[in-house]
Amino acid sequence: MLLGVFLHASLAYFDYPWPVQDAKRSSLLQLCYAAIHGFRMPLFFLLSGFFSMLLLRRRGLRALLTQRALRIVLPFMLAAATILPLDNASIYLAVAQGSKARAARSPLTAGILANDGALVQASLREHPDLEAWDPASGLTPLGLAARGGNTEVILPLLDAGASVDRRDRLGGTPLHSAAFMGNANVVELLLERGADPAVTNAAGQTAVDAIDRSASIAVKLRQFLGLPPTTVDAVERGREAVRRRLSAFRSNNRSAHPLDRIASRYQAALSSPRFTLDIEGFSLQLFDTPVLHHLWFLWYLVWMIAALAIADLVGMSSGGRHRWWLIAVTCLPASLMWSPFGPGSAGFPMPATGYI
Repeated sequence: MLLGVFLHASLAYFDYPWPVQDAKRSSLLQLCYAAIHGFRMPLFFLLSGFFSMLLLRRRGLRALLTQRALRIVLPFMLAAATILPLDNASIYLAVAQGSKARAARSPLTAGILANDGALVQASLREHPDLEAWDPASGLTPLGLAARGGNTEVILPLLDAGASVDRRDRLGGTPLHSAAFMGNANVVELLLERGADPAVTNAAGQTAVDAIDRSASIAVKLRQFLGLPPTTVDAVERGREAVRRRLSAFRSNNRSAHPLDRIASRYQAALSSPRFTLDIEGFSLQLFDTPVLHHLWFLWYLVWMIAALAIADLVGMSSGGRHRWWLIAVTCLPASLMWSPFGPGSAGFPMPATGYI
């Protein structure tokens, strides 16, 4: 697990959606990141499952739940009260400083982040590269503006020749960005300018598929990008209009692969409001939440132990009469998680969309 310290520190030195970005770049660190990320968290969950099952077989379900409550649930609650606020504060400061640095390097980015159409228009006189990816977000200028949602910022970019279907680092287009944020007015504008709603990203999803993820992620993502804030309700209202406009272009139509259709429905089910807790104005999506940051692995361990307990009660543990179903129950969700490395990252148990 100590490799995680090196891994996260390296993210500042190559193109990755990370709040801190250094001016110096290193392809070697990017290679080290890929090598470490390829086995670290999958191995962590594999070992956790192995020892959980070992404890269940030797001591029984009650002993398992007691031990895991002390080793996982209690540390999670303590960390949520201490580490999480510090993590949030550090991310806020990093985003603020990073936005200032990006704005200083690029007048165009400064205009987009400030939501200032006049400043964007003025910066275009210097003929900036409208197809380049932002080092921090991996977005094109039009993609970043599409997430912001201000058509007065987007129109000058389109008039200057920005491509409406230019892909970002994760294969998405500005239409994907606008749909994900619930910016229905931007979606309409991009369609008028010739954007193709049937284009898919690296995860095989069209723009309308992107809105199945929790709206709270869109709110947090705007904060990460340094864009003006919004609310979950505003995102949801915009997404309803986007769904109506783009419903015919979902990737889970009859011509799509059956596994793609299952993955889309699985994602929509886990992201649905039925798994959302509203506590005094605070919204927590149980599976698809960005608020836990680096505590995500403890959170998912809690759910994994709960799933193991249920499996044992219905006879699906390793000694139960239905144990052979464990293979299908384990492999099917994993097969629905689009990721270069499998379900060993903060996207688990959700299929990745390429927007986080």
